[in-house]
Amino acid sequence: MALKQQNESQIQNLDAETRAKQEELQKSHNLAMLNITKEQYRAEMDIQQKYVDSLFGALEKSMQASQAAQMQQLQDLHDREVSELMKRLEAQTKEEMRSLNKKHKDKNELDRIKRELHQKMIVEAVAERQRISSLLEKKKSELERQHEEVRKSLDEDKQQASLKHQKEYEEKCSQLATSLSENPALFLEPSVDQRRQSTAL
Repeated sequence: MALKQQNESQIQNLDAETRAKQEELQKSHNLAMLNITKEQYRAEMDIQQKYVDSLFGALEKSMQASQAAQMQQLQDLHDREVSELMKRLEAQTKEEMRSLNKKHKDKNELDRIKRELHQKMIVEAVAERQRISSLLEKKKSELERQHEEVRKSLDEDKQQASLKHQKEYEEKCSQLATSLSENPALFLEPSVDQRRQSTAL
């Protein structure tokens, strides 16, 4: 009888030791699986972030090319307007010179009037060029302001996408920790994929 009690006591002690070791192993396993799963979530987030960086890098390149083209179009338009202005003033000056040659016979008087006309045309050309240049600067300034708004909007979108992925990562980790605290045997249960594989066999 004493031997039986001694054996039962040893069995109970062994059973308790086994349970304690099993719990310790389960905790160790859970911690390892928790860390592995978090690393997987982080790797997913990093991949998403690389995609975001790549996507927004391409968008930024495209935006810069488009903005440079818009600035060039504005400059080309300005250059055309200046060229047309100079041609128009030149034609106008020639026409007025012809008209003066017909009206005035006195050479000295004609030379004086031509000089005055030439001076008037120079002043007019300078004023007109300044007006066109001022208009160009206003348009450039407005375009730069619009470009800056687009750049800011793009930066905000990129930050929002990054924050979204960070938040998703944190939520997944939090849900995982909650699920594990509610069900310590979570990682001991077969996953959906494992169950599918076993039923397929």
